[in-house]
Amino acid sequence: MAVKGIGLGSIYASDYSQAVTFYKDIIGLDNMSPMNDHSCYFSLNDSQGIYLIGGCEPLERHKKNVGCTLALEVDSTSEIFQRLKENAVKIIHDEPIAMNDTDYWFQAIDPSGNIIEFIGKK
Repeated sequence: MAVKGIGLGSIYASDYSQAVTFYKDIIGLDNMSPMNDHSCYFSLNDSQGIYLIGGCEPLERHKKNVGCTLALEVDSTSEIFQRLKENAVKIIHDEPIAMNDTDYWFQAIDPSGNIIEFIGKK
């Protein structure tokens, strides 16, 4: 048996409203299906999506703590990096980091303290 991919992810947020604004309006996850007053599902494509679940207790985190994260694939890491800066989102890196000749990566912190990664072209 082999893992074939990631079917969905879950993001746990302390303030649901703030998290929806971050993921929908700032990040641009616009295919949102509300589930109840504190959770929704963002469909990324036909087989992948992200649950957003609010009302959770935040943990004090540091970028070197044990944990798990999502790497969101984007067309342009430079564009999303700039959008996050303009919206005063805490970004861990000074700029997107070259992974190879074509792909770049960086990490940012969502309103609940979750580390979210972005990967894509410059």
